[in-house]
Amino acid sequence: MAKIRVQETEVTVVQIVDTDYISLSDMARQRDSTRTDYIIQNWLRTRFALEFLGLWERINNPYFNSIEFDGIKIKSGLNSFVITPKQWVERTNAIVLGYEDWAYFTRLFTKASKLSPTQFRQKYLK
Repeated sequence: MAKIRVQETEVTVVQIVDTDYISLSDMARQRDSTRTDYIIQNWLRTRFALEFLGLWERINNPYFNSIEFDGIKIKSGLNSFVITPKQWVERTNAIVLGYEDWAYFTRLFTKASKLSPTQFRQKYLK
């Protein structure tokens, strides 16, 4: 994993084949280092973000729940609309962007977080 500096903030870059993927958490940390989850959650509220994620999932994820996504998309952009990354994954069966190879993702995730994805879910996503 490489790092780049963007506006005085280090951002993790992972290269898979010929495509670079950047860390949303690292970018959000520049805005609010203690509440990156809140920054990402607010980004997910926008119709543009959800349409982008939905399109990516429809192309790359055969298990993506398009019917649930359509319901979420209708509500996106409303002042009362809120969805967390955890809710997005649970409700739509979304996969991690850019990681079609789960074994590769698991190795990278475990190396970066010192926890397996299962251990991370058990510890933080309950």
